[in-house]
Amino acid sequence: MEINVIISLAAMYFAGAVGIFLVKATNLPRITLYIIMGLFIGPEILNFISPKIIVSSSLITNIALSFIAFELGQSFSVDKLRSVGKSMIVITVFQMVVTLLLVTGAIYFMGKSMAEAFLVGAIATATAPAAVVMVIKEYKARGKFTDTLLGVVTLDDGGGIIIFAVILSIIKGINSATGSVGMAVLGGIGVAFTEIAGAIFLGIFLGWVLYNVLDRMDKSMTPLIVILAFILLNTGISLHFHFSILMANMSMGMFMENRKKIEERFFSSLVDFESPFYLLFFILAGAELRFSAFRGIALIGAVYIIARFAGKIIGTYMGAASSNADKPVRRYMGLALAPQAGVALGFALIVKSTFPGAMGNEIFSVILASTIIFEIGGPVLTQYALKKSGDIGRGH
Repeated sequence: MEINVIISLAAMYFAGAVGIFLVKATNLPRITLYIIMGLFIGPEILNFISPKIIVSSSLITNIALSFIAFELGQSFSVDKLRSVGKSMIVITVFQMVVTLLLVTGAIYFMGKSMAEAFLVGAIATATAPAAVVMVIKEYKARGKFTDTLLGVVTLDDGGGIIIFAVILSIIKGINSATGSVGMAVLGGIGVAFTEIAGAIFLGIFLGWVLYNVLDRMDKSMTPLIVILAFILLNTGISLHFHFSILMANMSMGMFMENRKKIEERFFSSLVDFESPFYLLFFILAGAELRFSAFRGIALIGAVYIIARFAGKIIGTYMGAASSNADKPVRRYMGLALAPQAGVALGFALIVKSTFPGAMGNEIFSVILASTIIFEIGGPVLTQYALKKSGDIGRGH
């Protein structure tokens, strides 16, 4: 007998609660435990999740990613971009481009299509800022290396969204185009421009409307309902016109962040509301995992991990050297950027739903498996980099 949807939701939240309880006992990141618990209660083991929820998982994915993108838009305020400095911008650009090229090349030479290689390469650029910040806070790291690391991770996910959105749009356009290869590429670029430009325009316009609505609200009123309505409207319109939901919501968040009169409570009001969606998002990511999907991806997964790791190290070294950054930044920044989590999984889920079939499933399985490894080992490498830089144990 098929389990009903309400009991499935209860099981997912209970599983999430167990995952939270296990954080201290295992020292694993909360996201990793959510994924493991999702696998445990999913179809592969206990089968406590209704197929109706799994089939409609794209709804939860789109909402969760919209929240993530909206929040990341706050990293792109004019003041923050000025404060991070030229060196941090150069390092961020170098490490993202080098990682994209190395991973794309490695996956392509594994015999995969150019489309699959570029999609995996785009996903590889993303870092997990939450994991990095958690390590910094836990060990009370302070110093120039830490300041540079915080600046880079602040810019990294926003840049990753831009790279992923552009590449995804180009590949979608090429796949739908007809005629010669050259015309297909041009068509793909045209589609990408339309999707990205449309998303940016929509996000800025709705951000302007939202700003004026919030500016006229009574201070005693909660802004949550209004902000939620605009995020969902932004996402819904983007899906209807095939715009990038990531770029649309990041643009709206960026516009809002650069309005001087906006109060912090307008952004902080989302925190408690979005947590249940994030939990469902990662539980479902684990539930959609199939043991059979891991057969045959061990090699490509290993190649992805090595290529991404090399890209982060080489890219940060090149960026640090070209911007005359300190030696510790050149030597250890790449290690500190090893963690990868939520945004990368979100990208993989978008690919899975956009390209159903062998390619989408393979990319999702590779990213999910490697994310668990990066989330377990990444924080350890971040701690090691901070220690080697001298920013841990400074005593101030």
